[in-house]
Amino acid sequence: MAATRCCKKTIKERAQKDPEFVRGLLSEAALLSQSGESEAAKIILRDLFNAKRTSIDEITPAT
Repeated sequence: MAATRCCKKTIKERAQKDPEFVRGLLSEAALLSQSGESEAAKIILRDLFNAKRTSIDEITPAT
C-alpha cells in the first residue's frame, strides 16, 4: 500500500510541473485503449485526473 501512495504522490508532483509528462501519460492511455487494454488506460487516466484535480481547500480562502 505504501508504494501506491508514493507513486500517486510522484505522479501528482510531476504532473503539476511537467506538461510533457502529462502528454506522455495521455498518449500511453490512448495506445492502451486502442490495443484493448482499457482497464490499464482507465487506471492511468484516473491517476492523471486525480493528480491534476484541485481540491476545494486549495482554492477557498481560510476563514
